[in-house]
Amino acid sequence: MVPLRLVHVSRCARPSYKGPWGFASSLLPSRLSARKLVALATDSGTCSDMAEPRLLVVGCGAIGGILAGHLLEIGHDVSLLTTNSEIAAALRERGVRVTGDEPPVPAHARAVFEQLRPDVQPFDYIFLATQPPQVEAAAESAAAWLAADGRVVCFQNGLCEERVAKFVGPDRV
Repeated sequence: MVPLRLVHVSRCARPSYKGPWGFASSLLPSRLSARKLVALATDSGTCSDMAEPRLLVVGCGAIGGILAGHLLEIGHDVSLLTTNSEIAAALRERGVRVTGDEPPVPAHARAVFEQLRPDVQPFDYIFLATQPPQVEAAAESAAAWLAADGRVVCFQNGLCEERVAKFVGPDRV
């Protein structure tokens, strides 16, 4: 598995995601600091000699949007999957913008999908950022594109890991 490094982000104290509709939503409670973007980490040294991990963010609402925006901002290879054609079109045209103390800089994903095609290469990490009622359908639709040693990360409120494990196995969630 290609490791994903923990990075330090110091863009602003409380970022918000400016979605394709132009509204901003504050995402982090005041007790949390956005200066530490939580990502999977390894202690294997630098990633400069390793292949870039392929990342897929499934669900491009507030949580998926801020996650994708920060990962893109720091240079990761990110693709997006949303079943909403209007959101997909807006993301293709305008990219993802994370706002804060500084003006937003649009970041464009490698690809924006409304449905994964058979010719799409597998992803090392799939981040599920859908609403809990849609997590099983999202996991099932993306499971075929998870690399053999890939991992799925759930970003839902609630305990969705067991539901996702049915599609990818408990050791991969």
